[in-house]
Amino acid sequence: MSGCNAGNLCINVNATQSRQVESKMDFQNYLDRTILRSVNRGDNCISWDAYDANNIYVSDTDSVIVTLKYTTGITHLPLIDVENHQNGYNLSLIRPTKQADGSALPELNVLE
Repeated sequence: MSGCNAGNLCINVNATQSRQVESKMDFQNYLDRTILRSVNRGDNCISWDAYDANNIYVSDTDSVIVTLKYTTGITHLPLIDVENHQNGYNLSLIRPTKQADGSALPELNVLE
């Protein structure tokens, strides 16, 4: 993290690809906060205003653990009348079959 004042703080992220990043800040004495931003390939600044999830200023002496989660290929799955599908859903990847560099795609992670 870098920056000189509360209005100018950065969570520094160096990404190998453009993607979405979820920055979870776990504070010792404040309510945890999550910031979701899109980043580009290379160095990025995810700006943070030094406030927690309750809009309370976080002291510069407080400890924070920052966890980053990268996401690509966001899928929106609109569902209607889900109560009628007692056996759930089976998801499978149809396209694309390979990554941009020609390598195989990683296995699909499905939450149950």
